[in-house]
Amino acid sequence: MEDSKQPEALSLEQFKQIMDKLSRLDNQMLEHFGNLTAEISILRHEMKQELDGVKKSLWDVEKSIEAAWDSINDIQEEIKTHNDYKKTCQQSLDSHRQESALLKVNLKKVDSQQAEIEKLKTKLLEEQEKIIALENYSRCENLRFMNVPECKDENCMDVVYDMLEKDMKINV
Repeated sequence: MEDSKQPEALSLEQFKQIMDKLSRLDNQMLEHFGNLTAEISILRHEMKQELDGVKKSLWDVEKSIEAAWDSINDIQEEIKTHNDYKKTCQQSLDSHRQESALLKVNLKKVDSQQAEIEKLKTKLLEEQEKIIALENYSRCENLRFMNVPECKDENCMDVVYDMLEKDMKINV
């Protein structure tokens, strides 16, 4: 029984076979590790290229975002300027509206004054005609002599009587 519990002794041939198998396994493992190392190196190179591409893309995105923010800031400044201009224009428009309202009121006053002026002109013409009529009426019994020479210190009544008697042969 003691013999069955002892490990069986390996023959030299079996030992060589095991060693050959281990050697082949070792070679296969070395070959596979070499392939893995090569593949890892290729992957590392590809990853580096991918990472460089991502970095460049990220840099491009950052530049694009910076440009967008610059544009946004410019647009905000323009909006502020436009809002200030709009406020100024609104104030000017309000001022012009007030002036326009005042001008409308003044225009109404001017229109009423012009109407009153027209009435006064008409009345003035009527009054002038009345005055002329009155003057004509008051002169209807008067005579007017033209082309009569004037002398200094003369008596008009005597000159008229003289002219009537001598030139016109009227007995006064």
